[in-house]
Amino acid sequence: INIVEEPTMRRWIPATIIASFSTAPLISCQQHYDCDVTSYYSTVSDLTNRDDLHSLVKTTHRASLPYTSPGGSGKADVWDALASLDSDEAGERIRLVYGDRYVPLVPRDGGSCEHWNREHLWPRSRGVGDAGYDNTDLHHLRPADCNVNAARGNLLFGSCDISCSACECTAPAHLEAAVDTQRNGVSFLPPANQRGDIARAILYMDLRYDGDEDNVENLIVTDCPEDLPGAMGYLSQLLQWHIDYPPDESEKRRNDSICKNWQGNRNPFIDHPELVSSYFGSPRKIQGGGLGYDCSLPHPPASPTSPSTPSSPSPADKSDTCHGMEHGDVAVIGIKSLDPDTVILLALADLLGGSSIYMSDNAWTGMNLKSNEGVLRLDIPPAGISKGSLFGFDPSFSSTLNSGGSWSKMGGSFALSESGDNVMVYCIKSDDSPLFLFGALYQNAWSPDNADPSSFSTHESARPGHLPGNCALSLIDEKKNWWYRGARKGKKSELLNSISDPSS
Repeated sequence: INIVEEPTMRRWIPATIIASFSTAPLISCQQHYDCDVTSYYSTVSDLTNRDDLHSLVKTTHRASLPYTSPGGSGKADVWDALASLDSDEAGERIRLVYGDRYVPLVPRDGGSCEHWNREHLWPRSRGVGDAGYDNTDLHHLRPADCNVNAARGNLLFGSCDISCSACECTAPAHLEAAVDTQRNGVSFLPPANQRGDIARAILYMDLRYDGDEDNVENLIVTDCPEDLPGAMGYLSQLLQWHIDYPPDESEKRRNDSICKNWQGNRNPFIDHPELVSSYFGSPRKIQGGGLGYDCSLPHPPASPTSPSTPSSPSPADKSDTCHGMEHGDVAVIGIKSLDPDTVILLALADLLGGSSIYMSDNAWTGMNLKSNEGVLRLDIPPAGISKGSLFGFDPSFSSTLNSGGSWSKMGGSFALSESGDNVMVYCIKSDDSPLFLFGALYQNAWSPDNADPSSFSTHESARPGHLPGNCALSLIDEKKNWWYRGARKGKKSELLNSISDPSS
């Protein structure tokens, strides 16, 4: 190991390590000598001053490893750092995030997804990218089972009940994941004994990266990350995990090693857990009904509960978004699958202000909605939507269809296929189950509700059993765009009979 000192700045630059990953694990020599907790924070008079603390963790981030070193270069990279940070005492096995188990250190994954690889806790697709200091920041990188890593993808951190309650929840999240993990189309719940570590790593990334460097975005952790560049969630869930699972000795040792042996900076929220409430407040309560968090409300002020004292999570508030809605109160009368996707809806009853409807192109399996596609939510304006009104979804925002309000992305990607798809319109009852208002399927017929859920393609779906026949439209013809041309006047039941008739 060659260590070069820069005498004028008294800073240490990264070591060149002459070793092969296929032999013994690397133990890095100390490179940064001002990493003890007292010395590290000595230049900051007020740790609650975000600008000062951000400046500290940025300017002391003195070494950025390559993600993967060129073969034969002998330079240490992220593989080497994780092999040192997360291996067992013998240096023969490495601990996997999400799986909470150890596997042989060698071999690592080379593209076959048969061995361990590297996980970005803050996903690349949510602002980190594949360049810049954030891409190789060891505070948020962990070894992972390749298949479990793929199952997590870029899902937000949280339990299944936070949002998209109609989405299928898989527990454990993968066959190779820990038994107390879960995921749906929006959220991923890691093992309990890793939740605090993960929470503090994500909060560190929010503090460290403000978009004031090349190839780095302003990373934001929030309760409402949908369609917000560089955003990660869910903040309130992470804050609760921080309270419930305080830093342990293993997490503190890893923080020390990252500073002394690799990067030169520390995660302040491990060293000073009390700072979290100063920066981020206390957790909001879940709205219930799969509605996530109400970001129009401020985060509660810092709780008197000590971050080092576990507390019981607040139970989710149950909320009925239907407000008296029934089958057929909303009908789908037009779909355009050519960009931009458009869905035209007709109110066949007065929709009360304060209620919410959901729209998804996920298939109904007979038990629940799949989670491989998208979910949107429309909060009905205070004035409500009158019976007989047209409204709908038009992402170009160039249509009067949006007079009913703006749709919020609740999970996945709502994107109608030109080769056929389904649209489910529903609200959420007080028991968190969906009440389907209308279903439309084009270029296909409804599948039986006892079919194998894994067999559904993107343009197949079962008809919800409790949905009346005149609230379920199936168009067999291969049409990419269609709209209703039938009767314009009549009773609700008469209009539903006409709307659900393919000949109309």
